[in-house]
Amino acid sequence: MLEIIYNDAKDQYVANFVAYGKAADSKLYYDAEYTTQVKKADAEDAFMKGRLLIKTASGVVAATGIAGAKVLTVAMSGSPAALTGTEWAVATA
Repeated sequence: MLEIIYNDAKDQYVANFVAYGKAADSKLYYDAEYTTQVKKADAEDAFMKGRLLIKTASGVVAATGIAGAKVLTVAMSGSPAALTGTEWAVATA
């Protein structure tokens, strides 16, 4: 049987969760001012519900994987288009 992931009451009316990726340190933050790093548990919860988006200076991308304290995004760039993967660190505590 497949694992079931339920939306909680706190998820009512939530379309997506947006984290802010800072390229200078490859970390994810809760705010656009890069003051508080995203916690691993929050990133995992949003990812498992298929709702984790990462906003960067070059646009918005969806998280495509998560392992340990890293979130992976894949973006297209250039002509012809090429895929580029980026690992973003999240706080473990």
